[in-house]
Amino acid sequence: MALCAARCSGSAAQSASQAKPASDGPADQGTPAPRQDGTASSGRDVFRFETFGNEGFWTDALRVPAGVMAAKVTPLQALQLGLSMDIDAVDPSTQDTLTEQLRRDPSGRSSALLNDPKMTGRLIKANAVIGLAAKGEKVGVTCALCQTITKVRRSRCRAVARSVSGRTAAPTTI
Repeated sequence: MALCAARCSGSAAQSASQAKPASDGPADQGTPAPRQDGTASSGRDVFRFETFGNEGFWTDALRVPAGVMAAKVTPLQALQLGLSMDIDAVDPSTQDTLTEQLRRDPSGRSSALLNDPKMTGRLIKANAVIGLAAKGEKVGVTCALCQTITKVRRSRCRAVARSVSGRTAAPTTI
């Protein structure tokens, strides 16, 4: 019996020494890739303008730009739907005109620019509609559509503002 016990404990010890340790991957994982940190500016650009290739979906499949133009959506209607416009993305002349129109009527209802359906297309092409990125003749959606808050500047029309990219989204009221 002692021989059996010695033999059994010997094979148990042998089995324990042959047990494989837990693995965190291959023993030689190669040379790690060096970390590449970007700049805050490039991070904001990715957040605001990177569509990750979804332009075909929004332009070709859903036909959003064509639908916006066919429905004659004005910038004021788009703002009322919850979109925001980055005033800094439009040319200085348009900024001045819009500022003057909103100074006269803060609601934007009498603004020629905000009630012109062609202006909606111009704003999209200028990348002034936060969260929509124009890439040639196509338009994609970016993270900023849902995740950007704006800082009101020059007007009391809440949705015409300066983008504060990278901050958490908050409910917008017009």
